[in-house]
Amino acid sequence: MKSYAAARAYFSFLEVLSWAVIAVGATALLIGFGAGSQVNTFSGRGSGALALTAALPGFALAFAGFLGLVFAQIGRAGVDSAEYGQQSLKIAREQLEISRQAAKQRAAQEQSYAALQAAKSELMNGEPGVTSERSASYASKPLPKAGPEPVPALSGDEDELRVLGKELTYKGQTAELIDGRWHMNGIAFDSRELVKDYIDVYGRRAAPIPLPGATR
Repeated sequence: MKSYAAARAYFSFLEVLSWAVIAVGATALLIGFGAGSQVNTFSGRGSGALALTAALPGFALAFAGFLGLVFAQIGRAGVDSAEYGQQSLKIAREQLEISRQAAKQRAAQEQSYAALQAAKSELMNGEPGVTSERSASYASKPLPKAGPEPVPALSGDEDELRVLGKELTYKGQTAELIDGRWHMNGIAFDSRELVKDYIDVYGRRAAPIPLPGATR
């Protein structure tokens, strides 16, 4: 923003000077008019032309001061208008910049939202996406031969392996002893340890028989 301090100071000084000239002119007008009246009285003339003539310089000086005051006020009004115009222009530019930034943010949000929706649709429709490209990098690595992910152990007494007669209880699962082998979910196990390992790996889910010594 441009500074109008010099112009404002100049018009302020001119305004003060104009008031001083007006005061001097008014004083000169009163003095001249009084002196002219006294001269008319001494000469015995009744006309006031001499008094008006004597007051004319003071009137002209006061009028000149008045014109200077008007000019100073007009100049200060112009300076104020220029400063207000600059402030309004600055505010308009800031608002325009804010609007541009908001528009950019909205566009970025819309693009990210559209990309998210596209990724969702690809996952729901089974189409290859970014995840398939990432998973392809693991294709060359051999997968572990372990079975499904183990079920977390249950809390409480169910975590203990208990045998009551011909029943084995572990993590809420029950195996029955028939002909010297433990049977559970249609699978026969040679020992209680195999039953425990099977439950630790598969839990309540039906699964193939990855353990030796277990047969269907």
